Amino acid sequence: MADNASAQFRNPALLSYLADTQVSADGIYVNPNVDIDGQNSSTGPTSTDDVAHDAVIPNFYFSHQLDDRLTAGIALATNFGMETDLGNDFTGTQFGNEAAVTTFEINQTLPGTPTSCVLAPVSVMCWGKAVLGRKQTLTAVWENYL
Repeated sequence: MADNASAQFRNPALLSYLADTQVSADGIYVNPNVDIDGQNSSTGPTSTDDVAHDAVIPNFYFSHQLDDRLTAGIALATNFGMETDLGNDFTGTQFGNEAAVTTFEINQTLPGTPTSCVLAPVSVMCWGKAVLGRKQTLTAVWENYL
């Protein structure tokens, strides 16, 4: 059953159980703690601390009962995101020392009640961005250890 408008993010048909206008907004705070200890075959032991960044993940959901058979809704949320920074002193960064993935979804729906036989297609618009790179050249990293 649907408790509030956020139910539409996983199952848009649940909006048919909501009455009146529903608004749900939230933010999830993520505070990862990722430390890396390793061995570089050329320079020996290497480590770095707290490579994953803190983040707030927002979401917003709205639904409005149009009549006794139809409810419209929109969901603004995300399923995934991450950001890491290995720093310039970590020697295990041959392929890069920073990475980020950001995603965002907009879902619009118009589900009907089980007896109305009306269900408009769900429209999902997704946006994503990925970054994988190096803040400093590999030569500069090696020079720090020579």
